[in-house]
Amino acid sequence: MSPARLLPLLILALHLWPGSAGAQPATQGCTLVMQPTGQTESVSLRVSEETDAYVTHVWGGMRWTCGTATMTADSAVRYDMDRRVEMFGSVRYRDSIRTMDSDRLDFYEIDDRMIAREDVLLTRLASGSTLRGPHVTFLRAVSGIAERTTATGRPHMILLPQPGQEGKPVDVDADRVDMFGERIAWAWGGVVIERSDVYAEADSAFFDMDAGTGVLYGSAFARQQDLELEGDSIRLRFTDDELDEVRALGSGRAVGEEFEILSEEIRAQLVESELDQVWAFGPGRSLATSASYVLGADSLRIGATAGRLDSIVAVGQGSAVEVETPDLSLGEPARTTQGGNWVVGDTLIIIFAKESGEPPGLEEGGARVPAGVEEPPASPEDSAGEQTIERLLAIGDARSLYLVEGESGPSGPLSRNYLIGEQIDVEFREGKARRVSAVRAIGVYLEPGAPGAASPGREAEAAPAGEAGGVPFIQPDSVPPIQPDSLSPAGPDSLPPAPTDSIPAGPPEGEDA
Repeated sequence: MSPARLLPLLILALHLWPGSAGAQPATQGCTLVMQPTGQTESVSLRVSEETDAYVTHVWGGMRWTCGTATMTADSAVRYDMDRRVEMFGSVRYRDSIRTMDSDRLDFYEIDDRMIAREDVLLTRLASGSTLRGPHVTFLRAVSGIAERTTATGRPHMILLPQPGQEGKPVDVDADRVDMFGERIAWAWGGVVIERSDVYAEADSAFFDMDAGTGVLYGSAFARQQDLELEGDSIRLRFTDDELDEVRALGSGRAVGEEFEILSEEIRAQLVESELDQVWAFGPGRSLATSASYVLGADSLRIGATAGRLDSIVAVGQGSAVEVETPDLSLGEPARTTQGGNWVVGDTLIIIFAKESGEPPGLEEGGARVPAGVEEPPASPEDSAGEQTIERLLAIGDARSLYLVEGESGPSGPLSRNYLIGEQIDVEFREGKARRVSAVRAIGVYLEPGAPGAASPGREAEAAPAGEAGGVPFIQPDSVPPIQPDSLSPAGPDSLPPAPTDSIPAGPPEGEDA
């Protein structure tokens, strides 16, 4: 029988599917209906004598329809037994919410599933978001089954905001992408996420566009301007399309222009794309470096103003050790009575010099340097480059060892000031300790070459309580109260915990007095 005589029978068979009682009945899905769009020809081959099922080849241009969905192609093959249609050449799928172009498309009628191959481009009509890759499987939403799209072979997504919403495009590359509906997506294998203000990498990732959240899993890394975070997992939160929180869980590391943090959990908050504060907490010790100090505590809070570091608060066995080259990979430095500068206390507060040129000291209500003490001139480097420490307070069970300027001035040998007290206050000039004072303290102050100084092998006489060896100190009521309990945030409930065996123990606290 010629192709021309077979064509009317083909169209009739497609309309009357599933055919005779010998074929499998349709229980769900959608039956495709074909309409020729040109000089269509076809050939049908019967599968066997026991059934009326055929394999039909059609070419010359055609349109297939299923409800509101339409598909066009240069040629096609229909398999009655499988309820499957293969389309070839300039294939274009379109429904009410998307289009999908490809070189080949397989449509499975029984479950409304499509597999597109070779140069696939899926476009969401409402937002214009696209997915491009070599292989895309698309399951249409039917009764009791949610819509799902799976792309493999290293697809590339461009996510755009919904109509009427402002937002920045997001590019996503991964070995595999699974989308559930319009707004939920998973990405697997070498995930790379790029936006004009954010760059991220991970082994896998989850996106909830409606909630404005994304979670990175496995070797996670995120960068926002000058802030970088690493961890076993990282959670990104967006409000009105602006990134306002980044949280790292498990082996967390944060690096800013003026600090570095290692902690089991790290949470960074941003205001108008500028860093506002960073919290570090969780099992083990939290470590940080800033200026020439390595800090350790049960939890840390780093504060910033307009993105510039202004303070650090260390709560719970706080420690600050000055080292020549801070390196957190070496762990928390040991503190000795023969070594360099250090201070410990239940709570440490570090205040950095302001760019406005205000005199050193705390905010309104805090203590100031006594009258008659010459203030250092403002340094041009303070407003460009690394922040310098202005003041360090240790509160509760405080101890310190500092090398400070002696009576001979900056050019002379340094004096040694060792204190134990309820509170210790260290003031700095151009990043160097220039004055150490204490509250309800005892200690030893050694001036090189001064009369009565302790000699090697003889214990030095402790200074009277509260006088700290004659060095001036700040009165207790001049220091504003601190609430350490308010400095330990609750752990993130929404971020799945890292595997137990991947959580390292906190670095040991060393002190060899």
